[in-house]
Amino acid sequence: MKIREIILDFTSLLDIFMLILFFFILFSHFEVEDAKETANQALNEAAAISETAQALQEQAEEELALLEEINHGKAVDLTALLEISRGTLMQSRLIMDKSGDFWTIELKRMDDSTKQDLSLGMIDNTENIAQEIVLILQKQEYIQEDKIPFLFLYDGTEIGSETACSLVSEAFREVRQTYPHFYCIEIDVSDFGG
Repeated sequence: MKIREIILDFTSLLDIFMLILFFFILFSHFEVEDAKETANQALNEAAAISETAQALQEQAEEELALLEEINHGKAVDLTALLEISRGTLMQSRLIMDKSGDFWTIELKRMDDSTKQDLSLGMIDNTENIAQEIVLILQKQEYIQEDKIPFLFLYDGTEIGSETACSLVSEAFREVRQTYPHFYCIEIDVSDFGG
């Protein structure tokens, strides 16, 4: 008996294996490219959403700041109205001497809790009226944004009151440079027979 030699040729099997491997690599590459494209698309969408969210956050912050400003403005308005309604607003009175050459401004306000008049000062220096008023407002803890109602009473029939009132009115305009919401009501009490 003769042993036959069996020759196995795996060349065709190797070709088939190589084709399968080639298609596997090719399809894997396509899947990787699709995954990359999907990932890039997702990143782009996320970036767009992030930009939109950031823009919305900025808009919300701006609107919140505006609301806070409006609320602060309303609180300032309410405080000023309460001062007027309670009679605790700052009041001043022009006091003329008999000759009409000298005068003094007396400043006061009613304390809200005790209902007693508090003297805030006397101004008799005609050169620094505005500075003196600003110092008094600072001592009363007013800030620049506050609305400050202020009452100025004078007797227009007194000698020299016209000149004095002119100087005082000019000082009030200067005070508005520091406190833009300084609202002075000037009342001639002689109009009321007083």
